[in-house]
Amino acid sequence: MIKRTIFSLAIITALFFTMSPEGSALEHSRLSKQATLTEKPQLLLYYTPWCPYSQKVLNYLTQIKKTVPMKNIQNDTRGKEELKKIGGKSQVPCLVINGKAMYESADIIRWLSQNQAFLD
Repeated sequence: MIKRTIFSLAIITALFFTMSPEGSALEHSRLSKQATLTEKPQLLLYYTPWCPYSQKVLNYLTQIKKTVPMKNIQNDTRGKEELKKIGGKSQVPCLVINGKAMYESADIIRWLSQNQAFLD
């Protein structure tokens, strides 16, 4: 009975992590560790001008004198829907790297810092 319960818990845990959304902490960790890219990634930063976390990312880009393609979802309903479709939520800032969503300004800034060679 105990072996069956442990086995069941292992399967449930494995399913949870395989079916977790791409915006999960596991995906963030995988994207953050992707510091040694060989090709220029496709990037798109979703933001709003009034969000303090978006401003942190925008200020960092200004500080390092780099740019990435951006979409302000404040008035762009199509952009907001795109973001929901990609990451499952309309939270900003969100850096989409090769179709994978990365949230959290600190993670985004870390990734940008490690991959400056690919920024314009």
